[in-house]
Amino acid sequence: PLGNFPHPNVFAAILSFMNVFHLKNKKALFLLNLILIVGLGSFSAVFFNLLLVVLVIKSTRYLTLVGLLMFFAILFYVWFGLSFKPISLIARWEQLATFFYLIKNYPTFGVGLGNFISSIPLFENHVGRIFSLQPIHNIFLLFVSEFGIYGSLPLIYFFSRFKKYFYFSPFFLFLAIFGFTDHFLITLNQGLIMLTLTIYLHKFII
Repeated sequence: PLGNFPHPNVFAAILSFMNVFHLKNKKALFLLNLILIVGLGSFSAVFFNLLLVVLVIKSTRYLTLVGLLMFFAILFYVWFGLSFKPISLIARWEQLATFFYLIKNYPTFGVGLGNFISSIPLFENHVGRIFSLQPIHNIFLLFVSEFGIYGSLPLIYFFSRFKKYFYFSPFFLFLAIFGFTDHFLITLNQGLIMLTLTIYLHKFII
């Protein structure tokens, strides 16, 4: 059912990306995508769409409608345990602990591009068997762990030099929420396409 999207969060992200365009012009499609996103159980995508509506739409009626849908979505997640499974929380906590371990032991150059997963056994030897083999669900921390402080200097320079790009657009919101809550924007082909389009469209708005 997910087609070319190997994980529900990736599918929910592409639906959220489409909703940036649907929100103003095709509200029926926006609501349809939102219902699909709720069914996929992606809390970050639900949160993004809620903030998107607040950012773009000024209609009280529409805000109320979407707010009610979000409210019932959260109840649905909590009641059936679709988004708050202990497995998900344990895995993310282990990924964060792995990040701190790797950056502590490889601070200068990191562990190398694409080597976060292959470096997890180093952390395993330190604390014992861990739960899952996945990159950390945060593209910024993933970048720092793989490139280290030295490799991150160009990124730090970019942030300090190009402050004008921190314009609060829907695409900036997309990058912030999905960048801080998942890794697919730089680890999967579908995510890289979304990342490229999002950066371009954000720049185009500016």
